[in-house]
Amino acid sequence: MDVVSRTALPSLPDRECITPTPAPAPPTVVLSRKAINGLLSTTELRVLDWLLKGLSEKEAAASLHVSWHTVHSHAKRIYRLLGVHSRAELMSHFVSPPPKAEGAP
Repeated sequence: MDVVSRTALPSLPDRECITPTPAPAPPTVVLSRKAINGLLSTTELRVLDWLLKGLSEKEAAASLHVSWHTVHSHAKRIYRLLGVHSRAELMSHFVSPPPKAEGAP
């Protein structure tokens, strides 16, 4: 590592500030029970039902009479198979947007 003075550094040309354009939002995917029946096991479907009802993994475990670790393992596999990284993202795949009112843009 060399220590040099600021004057010894090469000057860089001024550049315009470029405002990046935001990426378009991905389309909302609404999954149906039929679409996921072949992907998930029966137990994973039961865990998914409890998660979509808003229960925590510990609450789902108590309702299913299994350990929290079992539910957590199933939840991780569900997330991986459905390509989501959070509960909010998971829920967004199963909730359809409300219908637009007539005359709304």
